[in-house]
Amino acid sequence: MDNTFTKIFLLSYLIIYYGILFVLNSFLVYKKTGKNPYVLGSSKGVLRFVERSIKITGFIIPAVLFVFMISERTYEFLIPVYYLELVYFDFFGIFLMLSGLMLCFSAQFYMRTSWRIGIELKDEIKLVTDGIFKYSRNPFFLGTLFSYLGFFLVIPNTITFAVGIVYLLLIQIQVLFEE
Repeated sequence: MDNTFTKIFLLSYLIIYYGILFVLNSFLVYKKTGKNPYVLGSSKGVLRFVERSIKITGFIIPAVLFVFMISERTYEFLIPVYYLELVYFDFFGIFLMLSGLMLCFSAQFYMRTSWRIGIELKDEIKLVTDGIFKYSRNPFFLGTLFSYLGFFLVIPNTITFAVGIVYLLLIQIQVLFEE
C-alpha cells in the first residue's frame, strides 16, 4: 500500500479516535453532568498502576506514528516486522481499526453520561445493559484492542506488537477491578 495513504489514514484515524472518542465525548459528558469523566490514574494501589500504564500505552501509539511519518531511518530502530508488510495485512488492519472505531462509538452512544475514562470509585455508575452491551460487557475495550491490533498490522514493529500485548493484559486486570 502507498506509504502516503498509510500515513494520512493513520494520522486521520488517531485524530478521530483521540479527538472524538476521548476529548469531545468527555467534554460532552462533563457539560451534561458537571463531573469530569476522566478519572484514569486517580485511584490508589495496583489499580492506579494499571490505569497509569494504560495511559502510557495510549501515548506510545501516536509516538510510533510520529516516528513512522518523520523518519524511515529512525523507524528502523522500532524493529519492523517486514514479512507482515503485505497489502493484505494493511487492508485487514484498516478493517480492524475501523471496526474497532465503530465498536467504540457504539459503546459510547449507549453509555451516554455513564462514560468514564478509568474507574470511578466515589460515585455509583449505572450499569449499561442495552445496545451493544447486551453482547459484551466491555465493547469499548474490545474496540480499542481491535484498533491496536489493526495498527500493528498496518505498521508492524516490535513496539506496536508489545503495546497490543501489554494493553490486553492491563485491560484484563482493569476489568477484574471493575467487576
